[in-house]
Amino acid sequence: DLPGQGGNRKERSLERYRISNIAERIFQGLESDIEISKKCEKFRVIANSFGGWVALTLALQKPERLESIVILGGVG
Repeated sequence: DLPGQGGNRKERSLERYRISNIAERIFQGLESDIEISKKCEKFRVIANSFGGWVALTLALQKPERLESIVILGGVG
């Protein structure tokens, strides 16, 4: 789940909730997993609601790493 959503703890720092920071943390998490980073040069992203905004930000930040994006009920 994204920061501040679902069961994640709520942070006091608003910086953590910036869309660009959330997108960067997603890529850092994927790239820090050695098995994933060895097998995947490009990712397919499926996003819903607020995640659609994050997915579009991912596409702007790292277009070379995305193969495709599917957004369902996107907001933003």
